[in-house]
Amino acid sequence: MVNQRNFLTIVAGTTAVMTMQLFGVVTARPAQALETTVNLQLNPEISGNLSSHTQLLTPGVELRSQSFLISQNTRSRISFIPPTKTKSRRSRGAGSRGCTDEFLQEELVTLLIHSNRAVGQTISGHPSFFWYLSQPVKVPMKFALVEPGVAEPVFTKEIEPPPEGIPAGIVQLEIPQEQPELVPGKLYKWSVTLACDADKDSANPFYYSWIERIPTPAKLDQQPASLAQAGLWPDTLAAIVAEQQANPQELAWREELFSLLTQVGLTDVVEQERQRLELPERI
Repeated sequence: MVNQRNFLTIVAGTTAVMTMQLFGVVTARPAQALETTVNLQLNPEISGNLSSHTQLLTPGVELRSQSFLISQNTRSRISFIPPTKTKSRRSRGAGSRGCTDEFLQEELVTLLIHSNRAVGQTISGHPSFFWYLSQPVKVPMKFALVEPGVAEPVFTKEIEPPPEGIPAGIVQLEIPQEQPELVPGKLYKWSVTLACDADKDSANPFYYSWIERIPTPAKLDQQPASLAQAGLWPDTLAAIVAEQQANPQELAWREELFSLLTQVGLTDVVEQERQRLELPERI
């Protein structure tokens, strides 16, 4: 039986330690995973291989009115409003050609982004990146953040799996504070690769998306609801995770995360997490 407390895992950017914590998510902050807390549950290219093509089937949440209605229907306090001024870029993913292990299915990785056609926006110089694993992964995962046209990557991280594999759930990877900050106005590409074939990178499943750092809007506070209304998707996810960690007894933050994912069409991820944690459907 899956322990309901194991709902969040964090991968740190500097070491390779993996742990499980609040949200059933694997988060990658400086190479360490979150420890499970009492009564709590809550991980590049996003692709045609997303969980049930979740990202490709994002409904018309792009409209402010629809975002509001979805938030109301899920009784969430947080309503995500996609930014109206953002660059258009497609997020994509490859299949599992290089992975012969039967547990490495095409729907294994889902990038947790608000749209597969628009660049994600952040105000953080060291943002967090999120993706979902539908099953444990027993091969290394490689994360890369690059600036198009620049040969040297901005940041790379290889996540080595423990013997039992990298746990299923949401993975969060945070760029370490000692790394140079993202430059406002520049476009960056981030990717997650399953290193099934060490000798042929082109055969490995590969998922990528885009992120841009923007100036901090005036009068913006760092609360999840405010970040969501400003269209700062990765910052909103990171803020909810931080709230869950700071208030481990408040299970409502897990539902806020589920609601946020549902608002942008990531319903398959929510359903899989509820099943994995043996949680009832929210009525």
